[in-house]
Amino acid sequence: NFLPSLCRHLLGCILSRQEDKAFTTDKLYSLYIKNDKLFCLKVLCINYTTYNIRRVQDSLNPQMHADIMLLLDNTEHPYIYA
Repeated sequence: NFLPSLCRHLLGCILSRQEDKAFTTDKLYSLYIKNDKLFCLKVLCINYTTYNIRRVQDSLNPQMHADIMLLLDNTEHPYIYA
């Protein structure tokens, strides 16, 4: 069930839906993955805007610095750790 689960997740992200389970089969398979290839990369690059409105990029490499902290909205604790 990997491919249908992946398609549900990706379509939910692309279409900004909170609930990613309500897609028809036709809608799920309308997602096109170029050359039917997925890549596993060891570094994640994240683009974001800083407090002084500058666009910057940061990278996460679990082999060098395995711990990250993310800000959460509307929770008891303001951060989540990974």
